Amino acid sequence: MKNTGYVNLLFKELMEKIPEERCRESELSYSIARRINEVIVRKGWTQADLAKAVGRPPAVVSRWMSGTQNFTLRTLASLEIALGEKIISVNHYYKPSSVVDGYRITPRREAYLNDSAGESGAIYKERRGKKDTKKHP
Repeated sequence: MKNTGYVNLLFKELMEKIPEERCRESELSYSIARRINEVIVRKGWTQADLAKAVGRPPAVVSRWMSGTQNFTLRTLASLEIALGEKIISVNHYYKPSSVVDGYRITPRREAYLNDSAGESGAIYKERRGKKDTKKHP
């Protein structure tokens, strides 16, 4: 039997009818499920172990892992706490000026907001001409 490509054309036509927002929602949901699975496999856990850790029924965890679940922020927070790892991350963008939403940002607060390595105290002391002699982990 010769493949006419009809099935591929029909599939392509159907896929084009799905709104872009719905496609992106599905991509995100599957990505979150893959990330959760990646963490539990690395920890040597089963879905039942995860269910016990978050205090939810195994059927709920199974729905999460299917990749079709609409995760709430509360669910993601409880998963991150139970797993001890980040599931998702959010990029932070700050305004370059020293005034944000009508409030003046001091150099110390600005250093703290822009600090990704936990070194804001040392940065602030260096700006003021003081050296930090304490050893930080």
